[in-house]
Amino acid sequence: MPIDSKHPAYEAMEEAWQKCRDTYKGHDAVQAAGETYLPKLQVNQRFEEYLAYKKRALFYEAVGRTVDGLAGAATRKDPRIELPNSLEGFVKREDIVQSVSEVILTGRTGLFVDMSREGSVPYINVYDAEQVVNWRVTETGVPTLVVLRENAYEPKDADPYVLEEVTRYRELYLESGVYKVRLWEKGGDKNDKFEVVEEIDPRNTGQPLNRIPFFPINPKRVSWDIFKPPMLGVVVANLRHYINDADLQWGLRWTALPQAWVSGVQADDDEPLSLGSSRAWVLGEEGRAGYLEFQGTGLQAIERSMDRLERLMATLGARILEGQRAQVETAEVSRMRQAGEHSVLISIVLAVAQAFTLAGQFAAEWVKANPKEVGVELNTDFISERLKPAELQALLQTYQSGAMSFDTFIHNLREGEMLPEGRTAEEEERLIAEGNVPAPGTGEEVPQEGEGEA
Repeated sequence: MPIDSKHPAYEAMEEAWQKCRDTYKGHDAVQAAGETYLPKLQVNQRFEEYLAYKKRALFYEAVGRTVDGLAGAATRKDPRIELPNSLEGFVKREDIVQSVSEVILTGRTGLFVDMSREGSVPYINVYDAEQVVNWRVTETGVPTLVVLRENAYEPKDADPYVLEEVTRYRELYLESGVYKVRLWEKGGDKNDKFEVVEEIDPRNTGQPLNRIPFFPINPKRVSWDIFKPPMLGVVVANLRHYINDADLQWGLRWTALPQAWVSGVQADDDEPLSLGSSRAWVLGEEGRAGYLEFQGTGLQAIERSMDRLERLMATLGARILEGQRAQVETAEVSRMRQAGEHSVLISIVLAVAQAFTLAGQFAAEWVKANPKEVGVELNTDFISERLKPAELQALLQTYQSGAMSFDTFIHNLREGEMLPEGRTAEEEERLIAEGNVPAPGTGEEVPQEGEGEA
């Protein structure tokens, strides 16, 4: 079995992942796929006609905006990261954002914990769904083999200024219960087979490791199970919308532009009829002229279909693409509706947090730190609840009247997202004092800098 063999579950999902990836990349990637996403109008459509047909189509980039919007909502608050001092910087915010985005888009990603050399600091590499090509796990879900595809650009031997894409495979495996790594690359120009170019025996202060440090994430948990991509419904609707737009633009090309017609005039190949203020047609007694203009409703049906697909994409997850709702919702109804929509996102966020925690615990063991000091939590409140001016004024009046403590006042400001993340009541009180504003609980006005000077 060659190293680039794919797991059956991978092969079953590969087409869906490709659709998700291309639609996320946007217009150019979808157009480059040609007939994969935009079939010819008829089988014998000429290449030039199909090229014009495709070129007029506009891809409505709903998938990319939806994924970025949902990932932004999930990571709008900084995660809580607890690590031992020896692992400072091990968990990076950008890795968390990437992981959340990947699971939203394809339903899968993975974290690989590695170390450049024994005694250095471990680090995390995030792998997309398409990069985790093969795996073997025990009945209890423990991996015994993981094959990762890695692409890199390297200078050509003949010309160091020209970069070429090189594909290699990283094989993580257990041999007699010991974790080992092999790197595979293709041989010379005449050898198209992958060969082992490096073997690595990771160690923990000289002792072998007994686990593969790879943590796969799906929309529900840290697991090797593969689920349908959460965005697949939006992806399918987005591609259908693209076909409709191509048909609409093609129809407008042939029907929306008025077409001049004439009868009763003898055609002359040497001097064809042409339009313009400097041209005149001399018609005989039976001659007639006019314009053909489209009168049907077929194109309106396409436009209605596109409107319906845009609403469907919004319903399936693209809340950021919706226009203003026709009716006004109460705050409670809006919150309940959005909470239901975000249930999948909450599951994804919890799975990502679990994976980073497990990765951090493995890394802590690797550097002889305490794994109990590792913890990663992500925000699950995706709805901003900033205080309205009237609410803020009411809180301030209650506090100033002595009916509310300063700690409670600060707590309400924090819940209303009026304070920076992590700011304590003591820190806020100190900053107020340093800023020469009214001291808490005194109601006294302290002169601002520059006031009272001659």
